[in-house]
Amino acid sequence: PCRDLECTNQGKCVETFEGEAKCQCPESNAIQFIKAEIKGDVCEIIHIDDNQITPQSCMPCSGDFHQWIKCLEKHAIQHGELSFLWKNCEKEDSECYNKLQGKDCFNDGKCNTVIDEFPIDRLNDKLFLVPKCYCSKNFQGDFCQHSFDKLRDPCEEAKDDFKCNGTCLFSEANGLQCLCDYGMKGTRCDIKDPCMPNPCEDNSTICVEIPDGTITPSYSCICGLNQDVDPKSMACITPHHKICSTTIGEPSCKNNGHCYPCALEDDGKITLCTEDEVQRGFRCICPPGFSPPFCDHKVTACSFHKCQNRGICIPKEGTLADYDCECEAEYNGTFCEQSPNICKTDGFAACVHGSCEINVKSGRGFSCKCKEGYFGYNCHIKEEWDFWNEIDVSSFEKSQFN
Repeated sequence: PCRDLECTNQGKCVETFEGEAKCQCPESNAIQFIKAEIKGDVCEIIHIDDNQITPQSCMPCSGDFHQWIKCLEKHAIQHGELSFLWKNCEKEDSECYNKLQGKDCFNDGKCNTVIDEFPIDRLNDKLFLVPKCYCSKNFQGDFCQHSFDKLRDPCEEAKDDFKCNGTCLFSEANGLQCLCDYGMKGTRCDIKDPCMPNPCEDNSTICVEIPDGTITPSYSCICGLNQDVDPKSMACITPHHKICSTTIGEPSCKNNGHCYPCALEDDGKITLCTEDEVQRGFRCICPPGFSPPFCDHKVTACSFHKCQNRGICIPKEGTLADYDCECEAEYNGTFCEQSPNICKTDGFAACVHGSCEINVKSGRGFSCKCKEGYFGYNCHIKEEWDFWNEIDVSSFEKSQFN
């Protein structure tokens, strides 16, 4: 879910227990030199109380870029260390920094305060309030210093080679890009997104694209509980049969799992069902925290543990994926895979009619001490006697193992 959510002001996208994406904003005391409350769905709002602002706060967008730099220098940050802030501007005009005295942006650009990190090793992971210029029409650059002459519009110059079926955008950082209209996607906006707008009947359903190598891929609806897919309209409907329900009418997919009827899959499409699910007639698409086939088992760190030799899996607190193995007395190792006594793991089973003794000279790490009447590598051969001559006919074989 975090793939589709972009957090601003150094916010971090996290996944909630409900499986939704959410922006986790920096703490108010994480900003250097001043306390600021960062809030909003994507951490887009920076709130600072007036009584927090002092000459030592180093507030950007005060109307003079030089004054902001000098304030940072008073906090033991060297002028040369801060040169990355105007580096791009200097590439175009070597006097760019000097011309910023008494202003934050050129050409009527609007200065806005944002939160960012400084690429300085000793200040790693520290956050600062920094100025960001939003340029008026026909200007661009970090400080709106570059005139954007329409005759030199990179999109216009490249329109024959860069076929954009949406809106062409150009930036110094990313070059030419295509901003797609609603319902289209792809680097050139030439592929129809079958799930925009959602063709399924209601918003509780999930539309899944089924790629087929064309510019008009098909789709399938992953329906909610007690719903099915209309094979003609591909919309979710309340089924008249019970392919996604038990014989008593209860949904087969538990804990808000989505039911996908495997019978609706046509030849040529990428199948979503395994052989077992095809035989069952449906597949359960489980929400985070629950496992197939029916979403009725809660997933923990121990659901797929690798503890060996009767070791007990114990989930670690505060994590959904890490665990420890509690081993029985004679075993050790991360997964209880090591035994200090090879006889307990291999020897007792190997020595059929005898006892196991540790033998470091043996390739197996042990040897078998046979009971009377047996011999062999694993004490598995019984001695046989010639009744008439009372000669041990197996003496030759026996000598091979002694």
